[in-house]
Amino acid sequence: MADHLRNGAGTLHLTALSIVATMAAALILTMAYGSLYLQNRERHMGIWAVTWCICLVGLGMFLWIFFIASNEGLAPWGFLTGAVIGFTVAIGMLVVHLQKKESCFRLLTENACDVIFRYRLVPPVGFEYVSPVSTKTLGYSPEEHYKNPNLHLEMVHPKDRVVFERRIQELPVNADQPLVLRLIRKDGTVIWSEHRITPIYDQAGNFIAVEAFIRDITQRKQMEDALQRAEREKATILNSISELVNYYDTDLRIIWSNKAASEWVGLPAEQMVGHYCYEIAHHRTEPCEGCPVVTAIKTGGVHENEITFPGGITRLIRGYPVRDAEGNVVGAVDITMDITERKQVEEALRKSEARYRELADSLPEVVFEMDKNGRLIFVNENAYSFFGYTKADFIRGVNALETIVPEDRARARENIWRSMHGEDLGGVEYTARRKDGAAFPILIHSRPIMQNGQPVGLRGFIIDITERKQAEKKLRYLSLCDPLTGLFNRTFFEQEMRSLEERKIPAGIILCDIDGLKLVNDTIGHETGDNLLIAAAKVIKKVFRDTDIIARVGGDEFAVLLPNASEETVESACRRIRTAVDEYNKGNPELPLSISVGYAVSRESVTVSSLFKEADNNMYREKLHRSQSFRSSIVQTLIKTLGARDFITEHHAENLQELVTLIGKTLGLPESRITDLRIFAQFHDIGKVGVPDRILFKPGPLTPEERLEMNRHSEIGYRIAQSVPDLAPITDWILKHHEWWNGEGYPLGLKGEEIPLECRILAIADAYDAMTSDRPYRKGMTVEQVLAQLEKGAGTQFDPQLVMTFVSLLRQKSLGLYHH
Repeated sequence: MADHLRNGAGTLHLTALSIVATMAAALILTMAYGSLYLQNRERHMGIWAVTWCICLVGLGMFLWIFFIASNEGLAPWGFLTGAVIGFTVAIGMLVVHLQKKESCFRLLTENACDVIFRYRLVPPVGFEYVSPVSTKTLGYSPEEHYKNPNLHLEMVHPKDRVVFERRIQELPVNADQPLVLRLIRKDGTVIWSEHRITPIYDQAGNFIAVEAFIRDITQRKQMEDALQRAEREKATILNSISELVNYYDTDLRIIWSNKAASEWVGLPAEQMVGHYCYEIAHHRTEPCEGCPVVTAIKTGGVHENEITFPGGITRLIRGYPVRDAEGNVVGAVDITMDITERKQVEEALRKSEARYRELADSLPEVVFEMDKNGRLIFVNENAYSFFGYTKADFIRGVNALETIVPEDRARARENIWRSMHGEDLGGVEYTARRKDGAAFPILIHSRPIMQNGQPVGLRGFIIDITERKQAEKKLRYLSLCDPLTGLFNRTFFEQEMRSLEERKIPAGIILCDIDGLKLVNDTIGHETGDNLLIAAAKVIKKVFRDTDIIARVGGDEFAVLLPNASEETVESACRRIRTAVDEYNKGNPELPLSISVGYAVSRESVTVSSLFKEADNNMYREKLHRSQSFRSSIVQTLIKTLGARDFITEHHAENLQELVTLIGKTLGLPESRITDLRIFAQFHDIGKVGVPDRILFKPGPLTPEERLEMNRHSEIGYRIAQSVPDLAPITDWILKHHEWWNGEGYPLGLKGEEIPLECRILAIADAYDAMTSDRPYRKGMTVEQVLAQLEKGAGTQFDPQLVMTFVSLLRQKSLGLYHH
């Protein structure tokens, strides 16, 4: 029993020892795995620790029960054996796990993008570890690093080597600051690298090694360089412009300013940073009223404002909001431009436009601008009355095509396109239409309006050519018609003759010639002759239809063209002309009309020109028979006209006849010569029919011009006398009856006995009768006064011998007959 108890006590003792050992093993495993869990954040490590503790306890109890059953004395040893086995297995498992973790760590370092190395600073100095990526990044393998402890220093770019050596010497100070270096790879290329160095200490706290991460930042460096270069370029560009540029935050503090802005403020750009613009630029305590930067930040839109500073400088400030990637306003930029010159140019342009407007408004033409759709975008004031539109109409919009009649619009539209595309059309005529519908002709000159090399409209002017059209019509009329009679002219008549000849149409031609027209023109005057032509045209035109071609083909000739007319028809027309002339003369006896008529009718193989010549010959044949008799009738008419106009002295001609007869008989002239002298006394002033009444009947003295006109009557009388055979003996006397003895008379300036005796006799008789007769502006002189004047004029105006004879004759006979 005692042995049994002793054995039991021992068993309990061993059992307790086994339990303690087992619990110790479990605690050690738990701490080991727990430490791994805390360091590596591996959750499954804790699970492993608990699991192995349970397994150890279970295994110990199993062996303890087994030994108790088999041999009670060995039970405690069995439990202890289980604990030892379990501890051994746990240790083995921990080693396996640590190897696995090291494999994972090596896998991470060897596959990292950065070069990782550990460098020992105490003997033996050199690389303890270099990650394989060094071969790719640096061009050198880990083995090459292990062989050459100075390899990394050799790789540092010469320009960065001093910096690198200084940092190594300073370690472990500032070890946490990254070091940026240029490294030369094995192939000679240069890369930028970032070094992050960690100092390594031993258990005694001694600095024994460094671990470093080397990252290739070449691409990042290039991007940074590019960014810095862009920043420099931005600064260079912005500092090169004359505009003021400032960048603000949302509180209106300056973040950046260009050179122009700093010079304007008078501070360096770096000193402006952080200040308010309104403080340093405008010396204010709050933003300026209407500040575009404030508005841009508040509204998120672009705003601008013009400010005129003292001295007349005007600046335009434009504010732009700055947004981040999310679209939020994070600041603003303002650009300030000196627009003083621009404002001056604008003012000059405004004045120029005003002058242009005044000039355009002063023109009688319409000045216009239109867009490519035809809308009038500018017109001068003359356009309002020109087209009948109001200013409000043009403001609302008037299309140029609306001012043109519908039938011209298609052509106008085409010409607009052609002109806008560079074709020079010159002046183009259209028929315009006013607002009230009235049509009138216009001429348009236009040129394209170019912007950026492209036509955007037309600019030009419009002329009302109504008067020009009327003038052209009149010119066409004058080119084809006789302006005096209104009949067609020779040009038109010949065109019609050629047309008939080309079409082989037979025709009859009648030619009419006014007899004595030249005599009328030379004596009475061209005005009377023109009236005679007009009367003849009316007489001839009255005989024919309006469709018949009647023309004035010469000074005193008329022609009638009768297509498809027979000889009977033409003869009948000639008879009607003569009948019409007789009727006219009955109503106008003071100046009768005489027309010689000839005709011809076309036959086969006879040209129209030959026909005209035949009619002309027939007309002149008749004229030869009529001419002399008509001239005599014309002269008689002229004499009657002169008698009707000569109201100065009722018996002037009779007095002269008696006086010249007395002188002629005293001189012993034959009777036939005295008869011619009496006719001369009657007709010597026949040329006065050609002197205008305003001169002939002027109550006062004549002007030099009027005197010259009056002196022409002797030449006119000469031409009249030449036309009348009965006056042939006195023709030369009529021409020379105003010649003076001293040669100062007219028209030939004869003197002395060069002057015919009859002219010298008439000069004394005419002067005597004129001076003794009353005039509207004076009373007649006495005989003695007249005789004294004649004696005074002897040798100058009068033949002195004849004056002496005439004076002696009158004084001897004391004839009161000659004083009226």
